[in-house]
Order: sequence, then structure tokens, then C-alpha cells
Amino acid sequence: MSITVKIIIEHVHNLLKGRNYKMNKYLKKFSRMFVMTLILTLGFCISVFAVDETGSVKINNTTLNFTKIIYVDANNGSDTSGNGSESNPFQSLWESLNYLNDNNLKTDVAIVMEDGDYDWTPISSGYSYNINSKFNGMQVSFIAKNHGKVFIKSRKGLEILMCEGNSTLHTKFSFYRIVFHDVSGDSNSACLGGDDWTNEYYNCVFDNLKLHGWNGKIAKASIKTINCLFNNCDLSVSAMYPLSGYSVNTASTDSDIDPYYGIKTTCLTNIVTDSNYNITANGWKNTGTGINPDGTQANVGVYGGEFAWGEFVETNTIINTARAQGDNTNNASGTVSIIFHGTAETTLSVVKTADVKEVWVGDNFTYTIVVTNTGTATAKDVVISDIAPDHIDFNVNEITTTQGSVDSSSTSKNIKVNVGDIEPSGTVTIKIPVTVVE
Repeated sequence: MSITVKIIIEHVHNLLKGRNYKMNKYLKKFSRMFVMTLILTLGFCISVFAVDETGSVKINNTTLNFTKIIYVDANNGSDTSGNGSESNPFQSLWESLNYLNDNNLKTDVAIVMEDGDYDWTPISSGYSYNINSKFNGMQVSFIAKNHGKVFIKSRKGLEILMCEGNSTLHTKFSFYRIVFHDVSGDSNSACLGGDDWTNEYYNCVFDNLKLHGWNGKIAKASIKTINCLFNNCDLSVSAMYPLSGYSVNTASTDSDIDPYYGIKTTCLTNIVTDSNYNITANGWKNTGTGINPDGTQANVGVYGGEFAWGEFVETNTIINTARAQGDNTNNASGTVSIIFHGTAETTLSVVKTADVKEVWVGDNFTYTIVVTNTGTATAKDVVISDIAPDHIDFNVNEITTTQGSVDSSSTSKNIKVNVGDIEPSGTVTIKIPVTVVE
């Protein structure tokens, strides 16, 4: 898919002064100060997360429908005065589950989680009582409002082992875009599901955990992981009757994918990640299956699929043009365009200035173009083009850039600088010496 966005800014600055200049080429005097500021954004908007009043949650381009949605905020919520509304959320997952159970809201319900670290310990602790006596038959989706900023921890082992020993008490948990980490107690192990139901994990991260499956009572349990990442996990823990299930587009830094038996489709092993869970080695770009929210091919891991975190490599081309137009008779203009590849989070700004305000024919001065990535995603393959206004010749051999190189096709009237990638907060400065001509 190719996206072209053109933004034209007219009359940014009164570029040319002196309407009554003399026509004699030695006396012709005019201003050559170009000041252009342009914020470049993708030509469409992906709604990363939205909740409407009908009980729907939209993540990227996918809408999930529920009979009830409640809210929890680990940092600003309250279990004593909260009521589960967006304006007055609960503080803990335990109280959120209690509320749903007490109000007989057990199926097709969602808990939307604000940024924070949530303690699973009260749910794991004494799980046979808590689950079999309180949360029987619940089908709950746990949804991170902001990907990668919602964490689940536990001090007594992370048991998502629902309805142990009783196949009639089906309980199903689905997790979206959540990081599971920091588990201690009960051999520091995390069990992702068990006993005759399927827990689901979409675009989740399991970080430095000892993971296993347990299915000792019913031997029918299953889990599924879609676009998940097992980061520095111990997947070798033995279990009785390990869980079955399947993985799609899931990645692991280990030689194993996940702690259960089943079908593994387009998964990666022995990958390397950075601190933001980007896969940096042994497979990454477009090795998955399926379609991302913007229509591009999905990657393996949390940056792919319909609930993607959003930092996947983008194939769309964005062209942005800034034009400054003078208002005197010589009709001079200045145009800077930027071509780059990016996502909805890719935002560039460009500022072009001159080091003089007024010049004579035959004078030399320098344009400076400063490009800054003000967004949260990398701008890929950035190309800066500048068209010379009337009475200006670019001195191509004297152009300098802090990143990239001047394209060999550049002329005195049209230059191109191949900048390359610009990371978030990155800045590139290009200096263009010019000569004023008749």
C-alpha cells in the first residue's frame, strides 16, 4: 500500500522584500530569508486503543465486544471507594474479579488495565478455594490500555490454573498486550493455564519466568499464544500431563517456544531482543503470517498481528512537501520535501533557515535544514529534497550533512540528500551553500 501525503504551507514568511528594487542586475536587491516549519505525519490514524459506551474495546483496527467493561488502575484506583468505572476504577485485579463475580457478571466481560504493576498473588494464593468457590465459570479478558506498560507479578507463584479438578467449572482468561514478570514463591514458577479450558495470550511478554503447564486432574487443558514473546524464560520445567495448545507467530530467546505440547506455526527460537522487546537478531522483519492493523505483513512477536504494539517495520511511503511563496514580482519560491517510511507514530519536523536576511546578486550565503524525529517510531529511509527558488543556485559540491550523503543526481537547482533512518529524538542538519544569481 502506498500513501502519499502533501502538505503545502503558503506565505510562511515574507520571503522577498523590496517590491521597488531596481532592475539593474548589479543593483537588484532582495531578501532571501526562508523560514519553513512543517510537522510531517502519516496520512491516516490508527486508533491504538478506544472504548465506547456499548461495551466495545477497539485495539488498533480490531473491535472486541463485551457485555460489561470495568476499569482498574494500580496507581490511582481504589478498592474501597472505586466502582469499576473509568472515572473511579478499582485498584486491584482481585477486587475487579470480586466485583464481576458478586454481580453475576461472569461471561464476555473485560477488565481494562491502566499503566502499572498488578499483583496476582491474592488470586494465586490458595487458588483451589478462590477459584472453585468464587470465580467458577468466569470468562474474563484482561486488556492493557497501553501496550507494554501493564505488568502482572506474583509473590506466591503465578498460577493461572483455573478450576482445578472439576471440568464443569470452566474458567477462561484472555490477556492482551500484558507483560508477565517478577514471580517468586512456589518455586518461582508460572503456570499459564490448566484443567479443561483454554487460556489465551495475545501480544503478551513472558519475561524472565520459570514456565510450565499443569494438567494433573483433567488432562484436557489447552492454551494458545498469538504473537507473544518468551524472553529469557526457563521453559524446561517438568510438569505432569503438560498442557496442549498452539502458538502462532510467537518468539522465544530459548530453543523452545512455550511450555506445552501443540502446534507451532511460524514461530522463532533463539532470537535476541533489546530492552523494548524488539527482536534484533535471528529473524524479525516480515517473517510472520497475517496482516497488521495498517495492512502490512505481520511480524513475529509482540510487534505483529491485530493487537500489535506498533513498532513493526512499515512499507508505506510518505511524501511531504513544504512550499514558501514570495509575494513580489520575481515569484521566487522555496520547496523542501521529505520522503520516508514509517507508521502512525512516525513524526518528523523540518525547519529551513538562511544565515542572512538581505542579499545582492552575486552574494553567497547558506541555507540550513534541520530535520528532527519528534515521534516515537523510527523514520526509515529518509530522503530530503530541496528545489532552488528563482535567482538561487545551490553549490552542490559544498553541501554538508551530519548523516547520510548527497545524491549524485543533485544539481544546482534540485538537490537530494539520502539521510537514512532517523531514530526518535534524532536530528539531522544539512547545510547548503548557495549563490544569488540574476
